[in-house]
Amino acid sequence: MRSIKADPVSIHVAQKLADLTTLPDPFIFKVHRPLRDVNEIAYEPVLLAIGPYHRHKEHLIPIEQQKLHYLELMLRRMNQSTAETYIMALRELEKRARRCYAESMTLTADEFVEMMLLDGCFIIELFRKYAMSCSWNQCDPIFQISWMLGVLRHDLLLFENQLPFFVVAKLFNMSEVGNRRSFNELALYFFNTTIPYSLFLQEPESTCNSIPYFEHLLSLVHTAACPSLVEIGVAGYGVEKDHKDFISIPSATELQEDGVKFKKLEGANNLFEAKTLERGWYALFRFKKGEGDSLFDMKFNNGLLEISQLQIDKGTECFLRNLIAYEQYKGRQNGMYVTDYVALMDALINSPMDVELLRQGGIIVNRLGDDDSICTMFNRLCQSVLVPRVTYKEICRNVDKHCREHRHSWMVKLRRNSLRSRLVLLLFLIASVFCVLSYLIPRK
Repeated sequence: MRSIKADPVSIHVAQKLADLTTLPDPFIFKVHRPLRDVNEIAYEPVLLAIGPYHRHKEHLIPIEQQKLHYLELMLRRMNQSTAETYIMALRELEKRARRCYAESMTLTADEFVEMMLLDGCFIIELFRKYAMSCSWNQCDPIFQISWMLGVLRHDLLLFENQLPFFVVAKLFNMSEVGNRRSFNELALYFFNTTIPYSLFLQEPESTCNSIPYFEHLLSLVHTAACPSLVEIGVAGYGVEKDHKDFISIPSATELQEDGVKFKKLEGANNLFEAKTLERGWYALFRFKKGEGDSLFDMKFNNGLLEISQLQIDKGTECFLRNLIAYEQYKGRQNGMYVTDYVALMDALINSPMDVELLRQGGIIVNRLGDDDSICTMFNRLCQSVLVPRVTYKEICRNVDKHCREHRHSWMVKLRRNSLRSRLVLLLFLIASVFCVLSYLIPRK
């Protein structure tokens, strides 16, 4: 009996399906076109390429030399003559790290390992030098040219410009002996000065040198900035899994007409205090997280809407856009707090007058110059974005209830005043008639 030959397409498809089962889900993407088109420059690095997506762009090549200097600095610090130990460790991570990127790439295994080595060591040494006052020497342009640190912070928090966190963790653990600070703490200290709100990351004291799992640096900052599900529940925010029965919120000026007042939610502005210790190290003392420490803290009570203060400068839109992009790919099950926050602010701000009202309440600090720019920024941030609208669902319900009660109370007063006005008018007319009659009818 003649055997049946398998169709070559069937064999090819079966092989592709088999390969799919062995691949973990990637978590470093390129921003999809509809979202990117709203503001493409917000996702592009200015000075520094990290990872494979932007590494061949001509304007990013000059800083590659600085990456080599930082690798040399790390080797000198560890009294090592070559990077062989680190390269061997990274070779074992190469396939795992490559699968973290969703987009295809043409890098060979050797090129990919070299990229991980230079990018990872650059990040580690940059954070270490920033936390050590004695390392800010004149030989390093990054610390001598005033604008470079701000641009590097910008580039390191771009959604597309990331290195898997486990790669940096591996290099950090290999290059630190008796390290005083965890990598998480060094990273948050580096970013904390330019991010428009405080960062807080609870770490067990007994595991100071261990690094919990994050996907990349943007993931670390997102985790530190966003409240936990426990905090969300305690604050009374909505944690429903869908947006059924969602109630939209009017603009700030409309709410003011309904008797709502606005005020900055008081809290600590900075959770890190730096003090210089021996050998130039900065000691980073963390304080207990309190109300108003997170950008997402908000509460409504007795007609007063309190919102954490947001300082808006030229880098705020880019920072928020990349956090939103991260949440769009991460999924709703992990919380889309930045997206929900921006959507709520977009609802509150429909005109420059709304921005002015929030400024007067201390909720917005405008470093852009004019209120119209802030209005435009918030009105565009949620374009081509999926908004779950669950984080502030309960607050929106309470605001809506207050507004309806205020309108009802106002209508009752209006009706009462209207009745009184009609009675006064009637009495006035009667008095007027008697006056006229007394004038016209002659006295006997």
